[in-house]
Amino acid sequence: MTTIDINVNVSKDELIKIMEGVLSAHPHNTILARVIVNNLTKSPVGISQLVKGLVGLETTTYFKVDDVITVPFNKLPTWRLNENRMREEGMLFQGRIEATILNVDLYDSSPLTIEYEIYDNDHKRTKDNFRVGLDKVYLSDKNDISLSDE
Repeated sequence: MTTIDINVNVSKDELIKIMEGVLSAHPHNTILARVIVNNLTKSPVGISQLVKGLVGLETTTYFKVDDVITVPFNKLPTWRLNENRMREEGMLFQGRIEATILNVDLYDSSPLTIEYEIYDNDHKRTKDNFRVGLDKVYLSDKNDISLSDE
């Protein structure tokens, strides 16, 4: 499916008015609308999901727990990793490292918790985990699906 980005500018006050209408059956709709909007505007993910929800859209992803993915090495906390040793051991391929998805939380700005093997700076092979955004990962060939143009 091809997607396009459409940007619509709505002020916070306009969004509060919309939410007051949505919550009109509740006796404290004005307070609830302000609380919801003011809290969600602190998160680009939260406000985006609120607006999508108001028009009947739900955020989804094709990634799921236990999927094997690849992540660009430079999107990880590289200060903890021994990049040279990892290259020598074949753990990096085209600047990417293989990882497994441990958790998917679409309400977080970095919704994927991933686990991957590393050599740390003490030259010990161990596992590490990190949270990344959906735009930072690719399904691995191990899933028999290719999403890249490479």
